Amino acid sequence: MKSGKKLSALSDKIVFITVGIVILLYSISLLIPILVTINTSFKDAYEYIIDPVKISNPIKGFSNYIDAFKSIKYTVVNQTLGYEITYGIGDMMIFSIVIASVTAFMNVFLPSLTAYAIARYDFWGKKIIYQIAILTMIIPIIGNLASSLSIRMQLGIYDNIIPYLLTCGSGFGFNFILLHGAFKALPKEYQEAASMDGAGHFTIMFRIYYPMMLPLFFSLFVLGFVGAWNDYMVNVVYLPSYPTLAYGVYYFQQNSTLMGEIPEPTKQAGFIIMAIPTTIIWLVSQKFIVSKMTVGGLKG
Repeated sequence: MKSGKKLSALSDKIVFITVGIVILLYSISLLIPILVTINTSFKDAYEYIIDPVKISNPIKGFSNYIDAFKSIKYTVVNQTLGYEITYGIGDMMIFSIVIASVTAFMNVFLPSLTAYAIARYDFWGKKIIYQIAILTMIIPIIGNLASSLSIRMQLGIYDNIIPYLLTCGSGFGFNFILLHGAFKALPKEYQEAASMDGAGHFTIMFRIYYPMMLPLFFSLFVLGFVGAWNDYMVNVVYLPSYPTLAYGVYYFQQNSTLMGEIPEPTKQAGFIIMAIPTTIIWLVSQKFIVSKMTVGGLKG
């Protein structure tokens, strides 16, 4: 018996060490491109050509960030209205914050409403709605970009930031699946106790269950914010007159590749500039998420 227990403990240690090594190697593989990009961003053009692997001097190569800051810009030309506006990195930053924040909020708030209704209430058709939501995620819908763009043009949403932001969210999708499972797992005793004290449906929803879901809400919001921040296709397809920082860096990278005038270290510095805000938000959000992880209880 003792030998069997020792053998089992030894096998558990081997599995634990093996998994730890695999995770460590995978983490290192993710960090290497980031470190190479940061190192390249501090090199001058001649040094990068001679020795691209050599560790650079951050103080000496900080001018690349200044050059990238000045070079990241985009000119919007509207031939219909007859105006031309050049947006710098500060203007693009504002557009990025507004579009990413509202998009992330809508993609969390709207699914939370549908997920709460389907998870917490019994009504005819709830299972059908849930299965349709799953089905739309499984079946790939290809070629709907043209129709979506045509509908937005006919409704006046194309290249109009406020209507676009009000219609950018959806009540279903992957966030709906996560929130539905989370709402369904919450105990019904909270709802029953609040109902006995005279609380209505909205009070129970927004003052009892929603505060309990804040860590998940905020986690999904941060993930959605980062995704929207890095998405330049929104500007390419729907909002060409409101360039975000992602589109500015994309245009900067494409233009520098075609023209061949901007050295590689300056381009890498532009990528780092774009990644700094989301990195800060991600680091700050970790403390918030952990601080909100509270445990509730019911009185007997």
